Amino acid sequence: TAFAASLLTGLQFTLGRGWKAGVSLQLPSLFLTGKYTAARSSEGLVVASEQYSQESGTLRAQYPLRAAFGLAGRVPWFSFEANAYVHGASDSLFSVDATRESVTFQGSTVSSHDEGNVTYRERAIPVTNLGLGISAPIHRDWSLLAGVLTDFSGLAPRQPGSADNGIFRSRRDRIHGSLGVAWTPTVGSLLFGVRGFVGDGELAVSSALRSDGSRLILPLDEWGLSLVISGQLNLQMIAKLDPTGLVEGAAGPAKPSPAPPK
Repeated sequence: TAFAASLLTGLQFTLGRGWKAGVSLQLPSLFLTGKYTAARSSEGLVVASEQYSQESGTLRAQYPLRAAFGLAGRVPWFSFEANAYVHGASDSLFSVDATRESVTFQGSTVSSHDEGNVTYRERAIPVTNLGLGISAPIHRDWSLLAGVLTDFSGLAPRQPGSADNGIFRSRRDRIHGSLGVAWTPTVGSLLFGVRGFVGDGELAVSSALRSDGSRLILPLDEWGLSLVISGQLNLQMIAKLDPTGLVEGAAGPAKPSPAPPK
């Protein structure tokens, strides 16, 4: 658990009819306070050994500089919004200084009891993520929607032999994409579409064949696909969809709007 403060400022510009641009800047965070506690255990399969350890100390978090840029506009066939997010580097994104107490068992006998200091450092590398969304009208109340978004990690790649020196066990880079149609009448809205992603990275896993509890680095490949149905329904929209007119008839005649004051 850590607490930090940061300043975020931004500007938005109107470039013309239907065109807008924006820029924001988030300054590197100012660390306030942090605490770290952890418990680990490992059991060997080849050798009858078990190890248990507890750690406690301080956690320091400092997010790097981030700049964001956006542009939204409308062309004859569609409207769009494009964004870019640029994150800077940090040699100490997260850092832990703690004391570790470990107990090792061989069978049912305590073979060792150790105390010492441990240090973890997680650095951030420069990364840029991009996003683009498009809305194209295909009928009076219907629009085609499409979007793509990158989600590249600012963490350095997990390397063999250094898995226990960092805080995060996994690192993922993903690209998201979506496609759908939206119905937006005068009241309510409905959206139908699909959304998917592909990604890769590394995953640190504990090895039961190692009695010291060190982790192995494995390649990570993943993908996903989901169906999206969302919207806002109300009685006015249901009445518009009802071909029998029963819902609208049950609601009674619409009340006249009050006359504006003279």
